[in-house]
Amino acid sequence: LAIYFQLIMGIAFAQKPGGTTLEVELWLKSDEIMSANNASVTSWQDKSGKGRDHTRYSNHGVPTLDKVNMMNFHPSLHFENGAANTKLVYPNHFVNGGRSYYTFYVSRLNSADNSYGVVYTFNEGRQNENGWRYGNPWMRTDDHLVATNTPPLMGGMVSTFRTNTTTSVDQLFFNGGWLASMSNARAMNAGSGSSVIGNENLATTYPFYGHIQEIIVLSTSAGLPLNTTEIEKVHTYLSLKYGVGLNDTNRLKNSSGQNIWDATGINLNYRSNLFGIGKDSGSGLDQKQSVNYNNKFATVFLGSLAALNKENTSNLNDNTFLIFGSNGLKGTAPYNYLPGTSFRNGSISTEVNKITKTILKATTYGQSSFTVNIRPERTASYVLVSQNATFAPSSTRIYPLDNNKVANDVVVNHNDYIAYAYYQTAPGGINDGLRVWLNAAEENVDVSGDNVDVWRDLTSHGNDYSVAA
Repeated sequence: LAIYFQLIMGIAFAQKPGGTTLEVELWLKSDEIMSANNASVTSWQDKSGKGRDHTRYSNHGVPTLDKVNMMNFHPSLHFENGAANTKLVYPNHFVNGGRSYYTFYVSRLNSADNSYGVVYTFNEGRQNENGWRYGNPWMRTDDHLVATNTPPLMGGMVSTFRTNTTTSVDQLFFNGGWLASMSNARAMNAGSGSSVIGNENLATTYPFYGHIQEIIVLSTSAGLPLNTTEIEKVHTYLSLKYGVGLNDTNRLKNSSGQNIWDATGINLNYRSNLFGIGKDSGSGLDQKQSVNYNNKFATVFLGSLAALNKENTSNLNDNTFLIFGSNGLKGTAPYNYLPGTSFRNGSISTEVNKITKTILKATTYGQSSFTVNIRPERTASYVLVSQNATFAPSSTRIYPLDNNKVANDVVVNHNDYIAYAYYQTAPGGINDGLRVWLNAAEENVDVSGDNVDVWRDLTSHGNDYSVAA
């Protein structure tokens, strides 16, 4: 029994987020909390091996575990609006003048407002914190800010690099892409203070209202430049785990530092809204069901779709990945085929006349083919899979949806394209004289924030309505 326990503990501590070679100072994962939905979370266990668990402070409020409003089938810690004293605290800090720090957090705001909301502070009262401001990512080092005033982003993966020197500036990233830099170099204030989640200090200053999925803090010797390989490995881990597409990212890396996806060749036009399934024991990733958080076009899963990813009992081979990137288009195009039309793996039983302009391209790593189930999150009768983006029947496999709106046992090979086909009816079945048909389903509109830029006409006449019209 003792040998078995040592083996399990060895495996646990061998895992590092993204398989990073940097020092792991803190690793908090909401999917590791074993509590019921809406239960109070009085302790968040640190997985770094350093024992920096964050727990209830005095009689202050604590967040709850949310297993309903999830990111990619993972629960979160929810900090309720108005509960300004909600926080979890580690009574010490680890800020060291000889170290630079990388901080990563995946979180979402309940709503955008004009105030600051601190997700994590290194040492309370010393203004070394990370969070959200005006609905956008924000960081502060010794009371010097790095922020942006873009339209509210509201949620995703934020990462920061604090050089902790007076010679190099701090940097802020969102979903893997560079967002802003500090105007001047600033070392961290290493004064005493507790580490706090959900507040700037032990009182009620800058409370965070929203959801936190995961927090990671890494360190390296101060003065070293930004380590792009290590940050890409952690970004890959968090992106695939939470279905967060990466901005301005040219590659994804496994825990060994090998490229598992890159934006070269035909992938260059299919780099939007990345998501996928995969297993990487070196980073603790075991994602068996997945959908992109920002653009829910397809849910891809092994076996039976579970409420939580960790409840899916299917198995993936280690160091294998199936990754999807989108062309980023919306709307539909004509695709006219009658019942009985033959495709590569059979014939269709119902007529189709539309195909989605949204096309996914699959990249596999570790094995050339996967058999998965796909639940379209758009109107669909069939899932189309082809090595050619024209989806000609002779080169296309076609998979009908069952009563649960799922295409089962879909074979996806490296470089396959995926789209949906269906029959577009007319309103009330009336086609004669139909010139414009506007339907506000998600696939028919382009939005920027809360504003609709384009509302697409469903008829063949293309009478789209837009801001520029």
